[in-house]
Amino acid sequence: MNSRKIDRRAHDGKNGFEKEAYKNFLASKLSLDKTEGESVDINKTNESSFEEGGMEPKKIQKKSSQLKIKDFFYDNWVIALFGGFIVGLSILFLTGYISINREQGVQGEKIQSMEDRIKVLDDSNKENLNGYNLIKEDFNVFKAEISKDVEYIGKQLELYK
Repeated sequence: MNSRKIDRRAHDGKNGFEKEAYKNFLASKLSLDKTEGESVDINKTNESSFEEGGMEPKKIQKKSSQLKIKDFFYDNWVIALFGGFIVGLSILFLTGYISINREQGVQGEKIQSMEDRIKVLDDSNKENLNGYNLIKEDFNVFKAEISKDVEYIGKQLELYK
C-alpha cells in the first residue's frame, strides 16, 4: 500500500475501486429515478436527466419587519446610535421641562395659600386692633369716671375734717 501525506491544501483523489463503486452507485440511482426509456451517459457532463421545466419557481418571501429593522441597524449603526442619543436627550429634556413646570405650579399654589393666610391674619389683626381700640376707649372712659369719683370722694373727705 502506498501512503501519501495528506494535508489540508492537497487533493486526495479516489483510487480505481472507489471510482468504480461511485460509477455503479450513480448508475443505480439514475436508473431508479429515470422515467424515460433512453439511457443516460454518465461520462457526459453537459446532459442531465433532471427535467428543468417541471420545477415551479419558488415564491419570493418578503422580509419580516423584525429582520428589516435588524438589517437597517446593522447597515446604519452610526446613524442609529446618534439617533438613539438624540431621542434619549429629547426625552430627558421633555421630562425635565414637565417636572420644572409641575414644581413651579406646586410652589405657586403654596405661595397663593400663604398669601391667603396672610390676608386672613391681616383681617383678623385689624378686627383685633379695632377691638383693642374699643377696649382702650372704654378703659379711658372708666379711668376718667373713676378719677372724678376719687376727686369727689377726696373733696368730701376734706370737708369732714
